[in-house]
Amino acid sequence: MTIVRKVVLLLTISLLYSCIHEESNETTSIIENLSGQRITITPYNNGVALTQDAHVVERLERKVVQRGGARGKNNSFPYSDNIQSADSVVVIFGNGIQAVHYSFSVSGNNNKAIKRNSPRSLFNRDNFKRVVVSETKYTLADEYTYTFTTQDYLDATK
Repeated sequence: MTIVRKVVLLLTISLLYSCIHEESNETTSIIENLSGQRITITPYNNGVALTQDAHVVERLERKVVQRGGARGKNNSFPYSDNIQSADSVVVIFGNGIQAVHYSFSVSGNNNKAIKRNSPRSLFNRDNFKRVVVSETKYTLADEYTYTFTTQDYLDATK
């Protein structure tokens, strides 16, 4: 094979390779605080706080708690998936009232704890409202929002 043919072959291969479109996804997770109280959200694993995933959300604030991308157009990973390494999440309202959310890995004896299958659990992806922000043939950007309400605070005081 001559030098010219080798160069043409290499150029053809590199052009074909550059024509491959890779799909991607960009996910933003938001915590919205309509509880009337400042809240602190701290995941725990075996009694140890996972401070890298902890957040303070002020009253009436919509706080981005996670932003990330992944290969593949339908690979969304909201905050609920990010905290799966935790066995529980403690939510402390501004006046010290606490609500505990349990993952599947914790049976626990706290009868006030919010279990993963609850419609209010931070561990349950279904409890986050998903909105597609933009979509093209190869990309998807979506937002997942979990909203703390006044009822969450009232339930924690019981």
